[in-house]
Amino acid sequence: MKDKIYRVFASWFYIGKIPFAPGTFGSASAIPLYILTGEHKFIFIPMVVILFSISIPVSSYIERRLNRKDPSVIVIDEVVGQLVAISFFSGLDMLSVLLSFILFRFFDIIKPPPASLSQSLEGGWGIVIDDIIAGVYANLTLRIFLYIGSANI
Repeated sequence: MKDKIYRVFASWFYIGKIPFAPGTFGSASAIPLYILTGEHKFIFIPMVVILFSISIPVSSYIERRLNRKDPSVIVIDEVVGQLVAISFFSGLDMLSVLLSFILFRFFDIIKPPPASLSQSLEGGWGIVIDDIIAGVYANLTLRIFLYIGSANI
């Protein structure tokens, strides 16, 4: 039973089993969570913290079970990273949400330091932390874009 529950969460309800671009689909699957709860910080932020807390042991377990470093079936890290990318915003329009998605995927793929260094961490920490860092980079970049876009020059 534990194995099945961990597989469901690690693959984010089997999205990680999609044969092409599972990370992209995992990231995209976080957007409905934001749409449903993003305006309700008392729900959204605890949800992100809980998912982060779950993602570490779940990712560690599946990595050990599959005997592969950061297997692509694990996409809960992408979900959490994307949620970090859109955290602490109010009233984002869909274009801004889409931009957060593009920015998150960009930073997740190129892995600028310290994201690239975090992959040397053991188990779930190495799987998840680089996505958290990519989410922070995407969040900050989106804030800059929104600030520049709202400036009356």
